[in-house]
Amino acid sequence: MAEKALWHQAARELRFPYWDWSAVQVETDGLPKIFSEAQVTVTVPKNATTTLKNPLMSYTLHPIPVGAPDYSDGQLSVYFAEWVRTYRWASGERNPRENYTELNSWDYFSNTDPKAPPPPDAASLTSLEEPHNQIHLDIGGGGDMAYNEMAAFDPMFFFHHCNVDRLYALWEYVYPDYWIGNGYYDANGGLTPFRESPPLCGSGWKLNHRVFPEDPSGTYQEDPNTSISETSGLPPFRKDSNNYWVTKDVRGLQPSQGLTKYYTYDPLTLPVSDGTSNVVKQVTIDVTKPSTLEERTEYIAALHQYYGGNTVQLRDTTNLVAKPALFNHPVTDVPDTHQVVDGYRDFVIVVLLSQYAFRGSHRLELFLDGVLVGNVSVFSRINPANCEACVARIASGDAKTRGIITIPHALVVQVLEKYGLNKETTTDEEIVALLKKHIVAKIVNPIGSALAHASHGHVTASPGSHLPELKEEHRPNLRFHSTRVLVSAPGGTAPPQSVGWIDHGEVLGGEWRHATVQPISE
Repeated sequence: MAEKALWHQAARELRFPYWDWSAVQVETDGLPKIFSEAQVTVTVPKNATTTLKNPLMSYTLHPIPVGAPDYSDGQLSVYFAEWVRTYRWASGERNPRENYTELNSWDYFSNTDPKAPPPPDAASLTSLEEPHNQIHLDIGGGGDMAYNEMAAFDPMFFFHHCNVDRLYALWEYVYPDYWIGNGYYDANGGLTPFRESPPLCGSGWKLNHRVFPEDPSGTYQEDPNTSISETSGLPPFRKDSNNYWVTKDVRGLQPSQGLTKYYTYDPLTLPVSDGTSNVVKQVTIDVTKPSTLEERTEYIAALHQYYGGNTVQLRDTTNLVAKPALFNHPVTDVPDTHQVVDGYRDFVIVVLLSQYAFRGSHRLELFLDGVLVGNVSVFSRINPANCEACVARIASGDAKTRGIITIPHALVVQVLEKYGLNKETTTDEEIVALLKKHIVAKIVNPIGSALAHASHGHVTASPGSHLPELKEEHRPNLRFHSTRVLVSAPGGTAPPQSVGWIDHGEVLGGEWRHATVQPISE
């Protein structure tokens, strides 16, 4: 009976697990072996063990889903209509091999299409959807996780999405006042409700030869243009036989918030450093416990340093000192809790990508002086015409993915030094012009093969005017911004602040051309 009680307790406590792909050991160890081993040894009753086929390595499709697409862009081929199981980084053959070496090459917060107007410092903000998209492509490669139609069949999907939920829970915990409520405040201070998209295209609209008899806007529950609030229903999920869960029910994981969720996440213990890089204290973030504003401020600082890095350390690990005045623009009204980081400036590229410029998922890779700086990923479908929500976004002209790429301080200073501009007399305009000149970008498929490039930014071959241009609505939009940074005063635990943002205009705004003579677009 004692063993039976243990099994019953384990069953009651079983929850969806998560994989923390931001953990330090992932950089060295890559994907945990439990996801790639063909067999696993498990404990069974009577304290025995047995060896089983590993259900976390892949999922056998029985049957293959209707509408699963085959597709090739000339460099990457997928055979979802024929593959009888899920694959990660498949070799692109009808009987593929999985390349976990490529998967573990890690060289490489709610929606990417926000509806509320952006705040003044929006250049510093990205969405939780962007790292979500990147992991889908990193894990999937030429396999199921990289494509919207098939991703949920890969067991990794649930481990990944549970971690996304965990990251959102951390954000929600430290920013409890950011909530849908009854809407958002517009530029005039008026409260504006969030709404489903209005009717977009009427009946008879066409996409990829498919005709839609009705307007594809709205959702299963909500008609087009319906207002959305914290009391909006969340069908098909019911809390009892007569009522759907509503938005405010799922808010937070503290006992006093919404309805009881019966799950939580492990407390996260992190150090908090001040503006001199001295560790002031350790904090433990437990999303189930009430917290004061002072505690949440410390938690924000700790999370920022853990996920974004310590600004002073980033500056001090650079062997070169940034001499131009742009790195020391005067900052007024610095609060007592903060200090300016001298000789430092954050440079970021805000990227806006068309979600359906190419069939299937893709990403933009950005380089400065030949060095890969970062990327923004689009997690998309091979056949968007089979998804009415996708059709509605395309019809609205607003099917965009937004992300930001931060250019490392050390690389900026190295480029200035290399081209003779790391001196006190260098003007702001000279710095911006130099960096823009040496920024290049390309769009690649999930395995890194080029799909398109900026006219002067092709890093794999010489660009040619014979290559077809991207349609105007499919061209990436990149804007260049920079800012001074404030960090905590010595002995304090205040989170960093960005001040004095400057918009340096568009980058790579000229021609974008396909990487092949035969365009690979939807």
